[in-house]
Amino acid sequence: MANQSIITDYHNNPSNPYFLHSNENPALILVTPPLNGKNDHSWARAMKLTLQSKNKLQFIDGSASQPPLDDPSHGAWLRCNTMVLSWIQHSIEEGIVKSVLWIDLAADVWKDLRERFSQGDIFRIVELQEEFYHLNQGKLIISDYFTQLKTLWEEIENFRPIKICKCSIPCSCGAVESLRAYRDQDYVIRFLKGLNDQFAQVRSQIMLIDPLLGIAKVFSMLVQQERQFNNSITSTLDLEPKILSINSQQNPQFRNNSGVNTYSRSRA
Repeated sequence: MANQSIITDYHNNPSNPYFLHSNENPALILVTPPLNGKNDHSWARAMKLTLQSKNKLQFIDGSASQPPLDDPSHGAWLRCNTMVLSWIQHSIEEGIVKSVLWIDLAADVWKDLRERFSQGDIFRIVELQEEFYHLNQGKLIISDYFTQLKTLWEEIENFRPIKICKCSIPCSCGAVESLRAYRDQDYVIRFLKGLNDQFAQVRSQIMLIDPLLGIAKVFSMLVQQERQFNNSITSTLDLEPKILSINSQQNPQFRNNSGVNTYSRSRA
Protein backbone atom coordinates (compact mmCIF):
# COMPACT_ATOMS: atom_id res chain seq x y z
CA MET A 1 0.00 0.00 0.00
CA ALA A 2 2.87 2.36 0.79
CA ASN A 3 4.45 1.87 -2.61
CA GLN A 4 1.03 2.20 -4.24
CA SER A 5 0.56 5.60 -2.61
CA ILE A 6 4.03 6.64 -3.75
CA ILE A 7 3.37 5.82 -7.38
CA THR A 8 -0.03 7.47 -7.65
CA ASP A 9 1.33 10.94 -8.33
CA TYR A 10 5.01 10.52 -9.23
CA HIS A 11 4.43 11.77 -12.79
CA ASN A 12 3.41 15.28 -11.74
CA ASN A 13 4.54 15.67 -8.14
CA PRO A 14 8.16 16.92 -7.75
CA SER A 15 8.10 16.04 -4.05
CA ASN A 16 7.62 12.36 -4.91
CA PRO A 17 11.00 10.52 -4.83
CA TYR A 18 10.03 8.66 -8.02
CA PHE A 19 9.51 11.89 -9.95
CA LEU A 20 11.99 12.49 -12.80
CA HIS A 21 12.01 15.77 -14.66
CA SER A 22 11.97 15.49 -18.43
CA ASN A 23 15.30 17.34 -18.58
CA GLU A 24 17.13 14.85 -16.36
CA ASN A 25 20.11 13.31 -18.13
CA PRO A 26 21.77 10.02 -17.07
CA ALA A 27 25.10 11.27 -18.44
CA LEU A 28 25.03 14.32 -16.17
CA ILE A 29 28.17 14.95 -14.09
CA LEU A 30 26.84 16.03 -10.70
CA VAL A 31 30.14 16.76 -8.95
CA THR A 32 33.51 18.12 -9.98
CA PRO A 33 36.22 17.14 -9.41
CA PRO A 34 35.22 13.47 -9.65
CA LEU A 35 35.98 10.97 -6.92
CA ASN A 36 39.66 10.07 -7.21
CA GLY A 37 40.32 8.19 -3.99
CA LYS A 38 41.77 11.21 -2.19
CA ASN A 39 38.77 13.52 -2.02
CA ASP A 40 36.17 11.13 -0.65
CA HIS A 41 34.80 13.33 2.10
CA SER A 42 34.26 16.49 0.05
CA TRP A 43 33.01 14.45 -2.91
CA ALA A 44 30.50 12.52 -0.79
CA ARG A 45 29.17 15.71 0.77
CA ALA A 46 28.76 17.38 -2.62
CA MET A 47 27.01 14.31 -4.02
CA LYS A 48 24.61 14.09 -1.10
CA LEU A 49 23.69 17.77 -1.37
CA THR A 50 23.06 17.46 -5.10
CA LEU A 51 21.01 14.28 -4.77
CA GLN A 52 19.04 15.82 -1.95
CA SER A 53 18.19 18.80 -4.16
CA LYS A 54 16.87 16.31 -6.73
CA ASN A 55 14.94 14.40 -4.04
CA LYS A 56 16.95 11.26 -4.76
CA LEU A 57 18.92 10.88 -1.53
CA GLN A 58 16.73 7.89 -0.62
CA PHE A 59 18.33 5.89 -3.41
CA ILE A 60 21.78 5.94 -1.80
CA ASP A 61 20.88 5.75 1.89
CA GLY A 62 18.73 2.65 1.35
CA SER A 63 15.43 4.15 2.45
CA ALA A 64 13.99 3.75 -1.06
CA SER A 65 14.18 -0.02 -1.05
CA GLN A 66 13.52 -2.05 -4.17
CA PRO A 67 9.85 -3.08 -4.43
CA PRO A 68 8.85 -6.57 -5.66
CA LEU A 69 8.81 -7.14 -9.41
CA ASP A 70 5.03 -7.38 -9.46
CA ASP A 71 4.62 -4.14 -7.53
CA PRO A 72 3.13 -1.28 -9.62
CA SER A 73 5.89 1.03 -8.39
CA HIS A 74 8.75 -1.22 -9.49
CA GLY A 75 9.14 0.39 -12.91
CA ALA A 76 9.28 3.90 -11.47
CA TRP A 77 11.77 2.81 -8.80
CA LEU A 78 13.97 1.09 -11.41
CA ARG A 79 14.16 4.21 -13.56
CA CYS A 80 15.20 6.36 -10.61
CA ASN A 81 17.74 3.81 -9.36
CA THR A 82 19.27 3.59 -12.84
CA MET A 83 19.41 7.37 -13.13
CA VAL A 84 21.16 7.76 -9.76
CA LEU A 85 23.50 4.88 -10.57
CA SER A 86 24.50 6.58 -13.82
CA TRP A 87 25.03 9.92 -12.07
CA ILE A 88 27.39 8.30 -9.59
CA GLN A 89 29.34 6.51 -12.32
CA HIS A 90 29.78 9.75 -14.28
CA SER A 91 31.03 11.53 -11.15
CA ILE A 92 33.94 9.20 -10.36
CA GLU A 93 37.21 8.62 -12.18
CA GLU A 94 37.37 5.98 -14.89
CA GLY A 95 39.65 3.68 -12.92
CA ILE A 96 37.19 3.57 -10.03
CA VAL A 97 34.15 3.19 -12.30
CA LYS A 98 35.42 -0.19 -13.46
CA SER A 99 35.28 -1.52 -9.90
CA VAL A 100 31.56 -0.73 -9.50
CA LEU A 101 30.39 -1.18 -13.08
CA TRP A 102 28.52 -4.43 -12.42
CA ILE A 103 26.74 -3.37 -9.23
CA ASP A 104 23.05 -2.85 -9.96
CA LEU A 105 21.86 -0.86 -6.95
CA ALA A 106 22.86 2.76 -6.42
CA ALA A 107 22.78 2.21 -2.64
CA ASP A 108 25.24 -0.70 -2.94
CA VAL A 109 27.62 1.36 -5.08
CA TRP A 110 27.47 4.18 -2.56
CA LYS A 111 28.15 1.82 0.34
CA ASP A 112 31.05 0.19 -1.48
CA LEU A 113 32.71 3.52 -2.27
CA ARG A 114 32.29 4.82 1.26
CA GLU A 115 33.70 1.66 2.82
CA ARG A 116 36.73 1.75 0.56
CA PHE A 117 37.68 5.40 0.59
CA SER A 118 36.41 6.86 3.86
CA GLN A 119 38.91 4.80 5.87
CA GLY A 120 41.59 7.42 5.21
CA ASP A 121 39.60 10.18 6.91
CA ILE A 122 41.91 10.25 9.95
CA PHE A 123 44.87 11.16 7.74
CA ARG A 124 42.89 13.94 6.11
CA ILE A 125 41.94 15.26 9.55
CA VAL A 126 45.62 15.40 10.50
CA GLU A 127 46.42 17.31 7.30
CA LEU A 128 43.58 19.76 7.87
CA GLN A 129 44.55 20.43 11.48
CA GLU A 130 48.17 21.07 10.51
CA GLU A 131 47.09 23.50 7.79
CA PHE A 132 44.59 25.18 10.10
CA TYR A 133 47.01 25.78 12.97
CA HIS A 134 49.90 26.90 10.75
CA LEU A 135 48.00 29.26 8.45
CA ASN A 136 49.00 32.91 8.81
CA GLN A 137 47.86 36.05 7.04
CA GLY A 138 51.19 36.85 5.41
CA LYS A 139 50.61 38.86 2.23
CA LEU A 140 46.88 38.10 2.16
CA ILE A 141 44.22 40.69 2.84
CA ILE A 142 41.94 39.97 5.79
CA SER A 143 39.11 38.67 3.60
CA ASP A 144 41.30 36.16 1.72
CA TYR A 145 43.01 34.98 4.89
CA PHE A 146 39.65 34.48 6.59
CA THR A 147 38.26 32.58 3.59
CA GLN A 148 41.17 30.12 3.59
CA LEU A 149 40.89 29.59 7.35
CA LYS A 150 37.11 29.20 7.19
CA THR A 151 37.39 26.58 4.44
CA LEU A 152 39.73 24.47 6.56
CA TRP A 153 37.62 24.95 9.67
CA GLU A 154 34.37 23.89 8.03
CA GLU A 155 35.94 20.76 6.56
CA ILE A 156 37.26 19.81 10.01
CA GLU A 157 33.78 20.45 11.40
CA ASN A 158 32.27 18.14 8.80
CA PHE A 159 34.68 15.39 9.76
CA ARG A 160 34.07 15.82 13.49
CA PRO A 161 30.72 17.48 14.13
CA ILE A 162 29.41 17.98 17.65
CA LYS A 163 26.75 15.36 18.20
CA ILE A 164 23.20 16.34 19.01
CA CYS A 165 21.54 14.65 21.96
CA LYS A 166 18.88 12.22 20.71
CA CYS A 167 17.92 10.69 24.04
CA SER A 168 14.23 10.23 24.80
CA ILE A 169 14.74 12.54 27.78
CA PRO A 170 16.79 15.49 26.44
CA CYS A 171 19.85 16.47 28.44
CA SER A 172 19.57 19.81 30.26
CA CYS A 173 23.06 20.16 31.74
CA GLY A 174 24.30 22.43 28.94
CA ALA A 175 27.43 20.37 28.22
CA VAL A 176 26.85 20.32 24.47
CA GLU A 177 26.32 24.08 24.36
CA SER A 178 29.52 24.62 26.37
CA LEU A 179 31.46 22.37 24.02
CA ARG A 180 30.12 24.32 21.04
CA ALA A 181 31.11 27.62 22.67
CA TYR A 182 34.65 26.38 23.39
CA ARG A 183 35.09 25.20 19.81
CA ASP A 184 33.85 28.53 18.45
CA GLN A 185 36.35 30.31 20.70
CA ASP A 186 39.15 28.13 19.32
CA TYR A 187 38.15 29.29 15.84
CA VAL A 188 38.27 32.97 16.81
CA ILE A 189 41.58 32.62 18.66
CA ARG A 190 43.25 30.87 15.72
CA PHE A 191 42.00 33.58 13.38
CA LEU A 192 43.39 36.31 15.62
CA LYS A 193 46.74 34.59 16.21
CA GLY A 194 47.40 34.27 12.49
CA LEU A 195 47.06 38.00 11.83
CA ASN A 196 50.02 40.18 10.89
CA ASP A 197 51.72 42.32 13.55
CA GLN A 198 50.06 45.50 12.30
CA PHE A 199 46.85 44.21 13.92
CA ALA A 200 48.53 43.40 17.26
CA GLN A 201 46.83 46.23 19.15
CA VAL A 202 43.30 45.56 17.94
CA ARG A 203 43.88 41.83 18.39
CA SER A 204 44.77 42.36 22.05
CA GLN A 205 41.72 44.55 22.56
CA ILE A 206 39.42 41.91 21.06
CA MET A 207 40.90 39.11 23.16
CA LEU A 208 40.28 41.14 26.33
CA ILE A 209 36.53 41.24 25.65
CA ASP A 210 34.62 38.80 27.87
CA PRO A 211 32.83 36.86 26.56
CA LEU A 212 34.87 36.60 23.39
CA LEU A 213 33.08 37.93 20.33
CA GLY A 214 31.84 35.60 17.60
CA ILE A 215 33.86 35.05 14.44
CA ALA A 216 31.55 37.14 12.24
CA LYS A 217 31.82 40.20 14.51
CA VAL A 218 35.59 39.82 14.85
CA PHE A 219 35.98 39.56 11.08
CA SER A 220 33.89 42.70 10.56
CA MET A 221 35.96 44.70 13.07
CA LEU A 222 39.25 43.65 11.49
CA VAL A 223 38.10 44.45 7.96
CA GLN A 224 37.20 47.96 9.14
CA GLN A 225 40.59 48.28 10.82
CA GLU A 226 42.33 47.14 7.65
CA ARG A 227 40.38 49.71 5.64
CA GLN A 228 41.53 52.45 8.02
CA PHE A 229 45.14 51.35 7.65
CA ASN A 230 44.88 51.44 3.87
CA ASN A 231 43.20 54.85 3.87
CA SER A 232 45.93 56.24 6.14
CA ILE A 233 48.66 54.99 3.82
CA THR A 234 46.88 56.38 0.76
CA SER A 235 46.36 59.75 2.44
CA THR A 236 50.04 59.93 3.37
CA LEU A 237 51.15 59.13 -0.18
CA ASP A 238 48.78 61.75 -1.61
CA LEU A 239 49.92 64.35 0.91
CA GLU A 240 53.69 64.07 0.38
CA PRO A 241 53.85 65.65 -3.12
CA LYS A 242 51.57 68.46 -1.94
CA ILE A 243 53.91 69.22 0.97
CA LEU A 244 56.95 69.20 -1.31
CA SER A 245 55.18 71.51 -3.74
CA ILE A 246 54.36 74.00 -0.99
CA ASN A 247 57.93 73.89 0.32
CA SER A 248 59.37 74.52 -3.14
CA GLN A 249 57.15 77.55 -3.60
CA GLN A 250 57.96 79.03 -0.22
CA ASN A 251 61.67 78.19 -0.19
CA PRO A 252 63.72 78.26 -3.43
CA GLN A 253 66.39 76.13 -1.72
CA PHE A 254 64.09 73.11 -2.29
CA ARG A 255 64.20 73.47 -6.12
CA ASN A 256 67.15 72.73 -8.42
CA ASN A 257 67.62 73.97 -11.96
CA SER A 258 65.66 71.06 -13.44
CA GLY A 259 62.64 71.79 -11.29
CA VAL A 260 63.13 68.79 -8.99
CA ASN A 261 62.53 69.43 -5.31
CA THR A 262 65.76 69.10 -3.34
CA TYR A 263 67.37 70.78 -0.40
CA SER A 264 70.62 72.66 -0.87
CA ARG A 265 72.97 72.87 2.07
CA SER A 266 74.86 75.82 0.54
CA ARG A 267 73.55 79.32 1.10
CA ALA A 268 74.18 82.33 -1.11
